[in-house]
Amino acid sequence: MSDGAIAKWNRAAKTLDATKRGEERRYGVFKRHLFDKARGRTLLVAAGTGIDFRYFPPDVEVVAIDFSPVMLEHARRRIGECPAPITLVEADVTHLDFPDAHFDTVVTSCTFCSVPEPI
Repeated sequence: MSDGAIAKWNRAAKTLDATKRGEERRYGVFKRHLFDKARGRTLLVAAGTGIDFRYFPPDVEVVAIDFSPVMLEHARRRIGECPAPITLVEADVTHLDFPDAHFDTVVTSCTFCSVPEPI
């Protein structure tokens, strides 16, 4: 990810939750339904401020990634909201250092519109 993109999301971290309130009211129930299908070792792409942590079922193991260190600082404050064990990792979804077949499930929410060349 470019330094400019990282800087942009680092700046956005302090106001992201306020701008996502309406989205959470509209989509929260759907996120819960989708995230509840997660099984085993689960990768959360674009952890952001951790707003989605609460949607995971308790019987998974979550690795939450984000390329913004400031987003991860905010997310760290929400670890207790996740009913499952969770690890935060600074990483770019387009360049992951996990072995093939490391995860049983991959989830994300409203992410790939912000990823250059998502394919």
